[in-house]
Amino acid sequence: MCSIADRCVKDGGVSYIAWHWSKLPSSEDEIKEREDCERLLEGFSVTNSVDVWKWNSMEEDIFSVALAKKWISDKIDVSSRLPTKVALQRRNIIEGCACSLCEDGPDGDETTEHLFTACGIAAGVWNCISSWCGISIIYAFSVKDLLELHNNI
Repeated sequence: MCSIADRCVKDGGVSYIAWHWSKLPSSEDEIKEREDCERLLEGFSVTNSVDVWKWNSMEEDIFSVALAKKWISDKIDVSSRLPTKVALQRRNIIEGCACSLCEDGPDGDETTEHLFTACGIAAGVWNCISSWCGISIIYAFSVKDLLELHNNI
């Protein structure tokens, strides 16, 4: 495994990529992909400045999770937009609305809340995510809890 700094070389004011291929691209597709990648990287420069993300659609210039969350929550009502079985049944598109993952009877109707918080499969996924991130077990009782989770970590 390597970092970007391992591959970005600056020599005499000129920046270039030091690829260090373990296996040279050989097929037409591999060669084309390499050439496309090189074209995208033409004219890049390496600096010693701190990296920042710009969020051009916001009033403030610097990207932050809080700004992104506010922007997303202003634009999207998650619970009414996802094509859950309950939502599809309400539109007469399908019959039956038991959760596709756990098939947990009448208490397991496939709603947004169920899919993200009440479903046993979801609980297992959140447990794996919390373990992977090295944080406390995630207990979410609503989608809103999940959207505000970053405030409590």
